[in-house]
Amino acid sequence: PWYLKEAFIHFLIKTGKLDPEKSPDHKLRAFRLSRFKNDVSRFNKDKRGLNITINVIEFLFLLIEGKHDKMLDKLQSLKQYGYKYLKKDEYIRPFTFIKLLLQIPEGNFEPELIRKKADRYKKILEENPLDYSEHAISIEIIPYEILWEEILSSLERSTAKTA
Repeated sequence: PWYLKEAFIHFLIKTGKLDPEKSPDHKLRAFRLSRFKNDVSRFNKDKRGLNITINVIEFLFLLIEGKHDKMLDKLQSLKQYGYKYLKKDEYIRPFTFIKLLLQIPEGNFEPELIRKKADRYKKILEENPLDYSEHAISIEIIPYEILWEEILSSLERSTAKTA
């Protein structure tokens, strides 16, 4: 579970939400997606727990690194994963989050169009708040509503750079 939290810390650093220089006492090791996947490889077998988070993290880094082809492949595998393993009511939040992510290519990577397409899924998340059980917070380290806004902000920044 620490590797998952560390990956989210690196995601927040890459998005500009955290500044590692403000905490000189705790140096983080450099983040590499390939090393992360090796570090958490034993959790890839866990089909209803940490594996959800591992796949989401991989998607996030592919997105912010601009690796759209690999990101689209990851989205397809997340979609299949969701339909296969996340159909129970207890997984409504991760399943809905995957549906949110699927709106990114549907909206042609344009943040405003994505927001419109994703609105109904965002409402489902809001209607089903995060429960703070140990299992739920081990899967959803950053609440999906907040993570979704970070993704949209990241897309807005990348759109602004290319404009």
